[in-house]
Order: sequence, then C-alpha cells, then structure tokens
Amino acid sequence: MGVKKENNMMKNNFSFLLLFIILMALGLSACGGKEDAISYASNTPLTWIDAPLDKSTIPYAPYEIVMHGTDANGITKFEISLDGSIVALLEPSEINGSLYSASITWQPVSEGVHQIQVRSNNRSGSWSNTAIAEVTIDGNFTYLTPPPEVEETPTPSLTSTPEATETLTLTPTATEVVCPVLPPVFLVEPVNGFNIYQNLQTGISWQSVATMDNCGATSTRFQIATDTSFSNMVLDQSELAINGSYSYITNFACGTYFWRILSYRGADQSTSEIRSINILCPSITTPTTFPANDTTNPTVYFSYEPSDPDAEHKVTFTTTASDNVGVSKIEIYLQIPKQDAQLKQTCNNTTSCTYSSYLAWGSYNAWAYGYDAAGNRTRSEIFNFTVREVIK
Repeated sequence: MGVKKENNMMKNNFSFLLLFIILMALGLSACGGKEDAISYASNTPLTWIDAPLDKSTIPYAPYEIVMHGTDANGITKFEISLDGSIVALLEPSEINGSLYSASITWQPVSEGVHQIQVRSNNRSGSWSNTAIAEVTIDGNFTYLTPPPEVEETPTPSLTSTPEATETLTLTPTATEVVCPVLPPVFLVEPVNGFNIYQNLQTGISWQSVATMDNCGATSTRFQIATDTSFSNMVLDQSELAINGSYSYITNFACGTYFWRILSYRGADQSTSEIRSINILCPSITTPTTFPANDTTNPTVYFSYEPSDPDAEHKVTFTTTASDNVGVSKIEIYLQIPKQDAQLKQTCNNTTSCTYSSYLAWGSYNAWAYGYDAAGNRTRSEIFNFTVREVIK
C-alpha cells in the first residue's frame, strides 16, 4: 500500500514538473517576442541597447551608450557600430551567471540622424541579434528640468545668529572619454597563402577599424618572419600609416614566411591576424612563357553598381584591364571587415570580368587584380561600401 502511494506521488510530481516546463516555455515565447524565441532556440546570445532609446533625440555632447546581453554560456565581447562602421569591441561586465553589460562614452561628430548597432559574442563564437537604436543629435536640444521648488516664507522667530560658514562650490569637470580596447587592423592584401617568385616587387595593404575620435591607432608596423612567433624576422618596418600600403622586394630565401601588422596608440598595442606568403624559386627546367623584358604592370579599372546597394538586389562588380603585351588573368575579391578576403571570380585570357551576387546587409570591401603573362600584377582601387538592410 505504501509503495503504491509513493508511486502516485512520483507521478504527480512528474506531471507538475512537465506542466511547469511547458508554462515556462510559453512564457518565454510570449514575453520575449519573436526575436527572443529565436535567440533561445538557436543557442545564440540576446542583446539590447538600454541607452539611448530608439527614435530618441539627444544633445550634441558626450553621451554614454549602455548595452546588455544574456547568454547561458557567457558573453565575451560587445561589438559597437556607428552608421555601419565598427567603432569598438568592449569586454563585458558580468552581472550574474548569464547577464552581462557594457558602456562607452560616445562623442558625436555631427548633428543629424545616426544609427547605433550593438551585438554580442558568446564563448562558443556565436553572434547575437543586432540591436539598433536610431537617434537624432540636436545641438539646440536640452533636457527638460523640473521647475525650482517654491520656498515657503519662514515664520519670524528669535534665534541666535549663526556663524558664517564657507560655501562649497562644485567645479564642473569635463567628461572623460574612455577609449575602448584598440582594435586590430584588417588585412586587405595579399590573401593568406599568396605565392610569388623570388626577387620580385610585391606589396601589402591594410585598413584600420573606425573608432571614436582620438581613440584610433596613431601608427602601424609591418613584420615578416620565418615563424609565427616572429622570433626570426626578415623585415620589420615601423612608423607606417594607419591605413595604407607598403611595397617591398621578395629578396628572401625561397620558402614560407608569415606577416602581420601591429597597431599602436600610446602604450596600447594590437596585432592583426597572421597570414602566410610563399616565396617561390624559378625552376631552370621550366621554360618561360612571357617576354623577359616585360616590366610594365597592367592597368586595372574596377566599379560596382548600384551605388547604394540593398540586400534585396544584386550587386554587380565589373573589371576591365589592359596591358602592353596582354592580360592573362583578372581576379575579383570581396571582403567583410576583419575577415579574410574571398576570391569571388577569376577570368583568364580576357580584358574584362564581371561578378554579380546578392549580399547580406552590412559593410564590405571589394577590389580586383589584373595580371599579365610576365607575372606583373596591378590592384584596382579598393571600394568600401555598405549594403542597406531592407525593413518591411
């Protein structure tokens, strides 16, 4: 009899637990909305902006952007973008086991409408939804302040005269802008594993990540080494521009080398990704198929359309090239900032090349290379553009 009663109690407890789980799931779905439900279902973080609020108006003055994120696995960083450009990566502060926060002081550089975008990344490497706040910066805007309190007329009374005391006057201090962690530059060219023959001129290029005023890198440094720890360097060039390019001669021993760009801002330093480059030795048994005295680089023109692309229409990239002997190859590259460049199209033995595709909304870099039979190469202008999100 006691065993049967105990079994009934276990069944009742199990039924109550199952009902509780179902109610909790329905509650999360109802309270969190569609975006929250998707976030929990896909094991990705959830991010929101506390300040400023979307569609709000704020003064043309330093403003603290406040954000929160939640994830059961923990959040490792917040990414902040202003008007489509990444400006900062922030380390979060843990509030409890799954809730995290961060803030940064923003100094607007112009009045008008600006868009703030925030997303977070968890320990599994998954990105959250993108929280968006569109704000209007108004130089004439001031916060409403309550009217001064009306002091009551004191009732006359006989009191002793107090001694004069010194009045403490608070001197306002300027808001200190705390710079975020210095983000590394992203490498534009050459791609990882690039092959080039010995004793030829080649080059690299890079771009820094946009950040707050007076918070970006002030100089960069280019290094090539035989190892990924850069203990045996063959080239070390400092005091370079924060956005730029550098040319050098591949007068090294044949083999694989590694290169990177260091960024500096005072005592702060950041390191880009490490890419490899292969220096090849020409084989004496391989006949040359190009004029030995051809040292003229091709001319390359590159364009894209439409000029203001959105995520619902294709973006078309067009390249034309010319050369005094002949164009052997054209390559078209596309890159998401801070990620490796992707070779999207290769056209051989032609003077024109086209690539067309739908692109997700966000920021991109695009460029093209033109080659001749002698191995001379020219890179086109690098275009930085943003694909707009279409909100329905």
